[in-house]
Amino acid sequence: LLRAGGGAELPNLDGSSRVCWYQLLAEAEVTAGRPERARGWADKAQWAAEAMPLPRKRAFAALAWAWATSTCDPAGAAAVAERAARMFGELTDRVLQGRSLLLAGQCRAATGDTEVAKRLLADAERVFTGCGALGFADQASRARRRPGRRVAPQGDVPSRSEERRVGKEC
Repeated sequence: LLRAGGGAELPNLDGSSRVCWYQLLAEAEVTAGRPERARGWADKAQWAAEAMPLPRKRAFAALAWAWATSTCDPAGAAAVAERAARMFGELTDRVLQGRSLLLAGQCRAATGDTEVAKRLLADAERVFTGCGALGFADQASRARRRPGRRVAPQGDVPSRSEERRVGKEC
């Protein structure tokens, strides 16, 4: 992605789509075991969303921040991911709504809030099944059966000051 995009600023990619790529890069860093690098991508996602403040871009920025803080502040990350899920739901983007619910559920499980985690993961599974994203539905189902164990990941965006509070331990 970085090579095709022309570097970290992704100048070769359409400006209106950068925020979704920055979110994906934040997620990739966490998934690859480099959560400290995810904050930089979340910063870029936030900047891109502020440059063109549309609901979809704000939802991607929220999801990027949820990923960036998921390992160091899972409770805060869960709250941000739940907001992203509501935002994507309002936009009728079911796959991203489900992915946000899945992350929120995994983060709630990491905090020990098993009942809320199971509800969020069941919601994610239902959303995925309803839109035909069966691979993601299976992932949510497996996570629901084992809350507290991370399964391979597949409203408003918080203000910068809110983001800093959410990730202050990061």
